[in-house]
Formats: sequence, C-alpha cells, structure tokens
Amino acid sequence: MQKSIIYFVLILTGCLTLSSCSLFSPRYEKIEKGEYRISANGKKRFTLNNIDGKIKIVRTTDAGVIIVRYEKVAHVKKRDLNTPLNEIKLNIDSSGADVKIDTEMESINSHIRIGIGESNKVDYEIFIPEGIEINLNNTNGSITAKELDNNIKASTVNGDIKLEKLSGKLELETTNGSIRGTIDSTKGIKAETMNGSIKFSLGTKVSATVKADVMNGSVKTEGLNFKNSTDRKERKYFHGTLGNGDAEIKLETTNGSIRLTGDSESTEI
Repeated sequence: MQKSIIYFVLILTGCLTLSSCSLFSPRYEKIEKGEYRISANGKKRFTLNNIDGKIKIVRTTDAGVIIVRYEKVAHVKKRDLNTPLNEIKLNIDSSGADVKIDTEMESINSHIRIGIGESNKVDYEIFIPEGIEINLNNTNGSITAKELDNNIKASTVNGDIKLEKLSGKLELETTNGSIRGTIDSTKGIKAETMNGSIKFSLGTKVSATVKADVMNGSVKTEGLNFKNSTDRKERKYFHGTLGNGDAEIKLETTNGSIRLTGDSESTEI
C-alpha cells in the first residue's frame, strides 16, 4: 500500500514539473457570441435547459420569430484559442410544435481547473412572441423575464428569479436565491424558494386569493386592500383576497421573508 502511494506521489510530482502536463496547463477565456432565428409559426412551447449562466427572456412584437442570442464563455488551452469552441454545444430541436434547447458542456472531470471563477457558461437572451408556453431550467445562474403575458415555468438551483410586468400563469422555483418582481395581472402564481426572500409588487388589476407561508422569517403586506385576511401585519402565515379572488397566488420560503406591496390605489374589492 505504501509503495502504491509513493508511486502516485512521484507520478503527480513529475506531472507538475512538466509544462506540457495537460491536467494542469493554463486556461484562457474564450468567448463566442451568436444568434438563432427560429420560426414561431405553429409553435406552442419553448423550453431552455441551461447549466451555468444567465437567462433573460422578453417579449418581441414580431409574432413570426423566436430570437435566441447567446454568449458562450469557455476556458481553453492556449492552442485552442483560434479553433471552434467545442467545449459548449447548443442542441436545438424545433421540428415539431415545441422548440427545445439543451446546453451541453464539457465535463468538469475532463481537466483540472486552477483558479476561481473559471467555469464555462452560456448567457442567453430570448425574444419570444405571446401565446407560447415558456419553460426555463437553470442550475447556476439567474432567470429574468420582462413584459410577458405568456405562461411561464422557471426553475434554478443557485440564482435569483426576477420578473417585470408579467401577467401570465407563473410557476417559479429556486433553492438558493430570491424571487421578486412586478405583476400587472395574473392567471395564477406559485413561487417557492428554500434560502431566499420573495417580494412582489402587485398591480391594481390583480384579482386573486393569496397564501403566503414562511418557516424562518415573516410575511409583510403594505399598500394592498385585502379582504378576509389574517390580522397581523407581520406573521409567518398570511391568507387574504384581492378583488374577486379569480386566480391563486401561493408563496413559500423556508429561510427568508415574503413581502407584498401595491400602489396607493390598490385592487378594488
């Protein structure tokens, strides 16, 4: 057993002394930008699966096309700086009624990285017309959605979910991150996080029953005309109704707070 350990140490030491050792050779940042234009005719669902990087999706006024802009960032050997970026691949399937993009990255076990912040990633910016269901899945990175009335499912593990002026049905989930945004109107919201806060500004057109549940933290409401609500302004559980209660808003966090705010002129009840 001792001989085996000695042999391994000798081999590792020899590898470190050789500048040509592929495991420990320096890595250089390489960036590739591009754009795909996909016909939206007949499309019902858009799915994006990412691993590392940001996702941003916004509305386009062109109903006939889905635009996918990407920025790949990889860390490669010096000799690969002027070759095609094969460490990251975008696999696109748009043959049916669904558009699906899968992000494929070089396995982290294929080489040892020295230094901090050298992970490969892809940042996406999507422009999509209304009427198409959106599914966004990320692992390490934020998700941002702006000015959409599409139904959206968004999930990330390590990252925030940010929303601006949305009105569709939303299913939102993160493990380590916050969920926040502005909601003009809604067909329903389900938002969950484990380690993070939830904060929504609700517009005057929101008509929904609201349920908010916190384990370690508190629920706060401000500037909203709730009826049939729990009494205290700060609590771990809140239930109330805005307008006619047409949709359902269900919010949950384990470690964090929930805050709901509105304009001075709240939803009529």
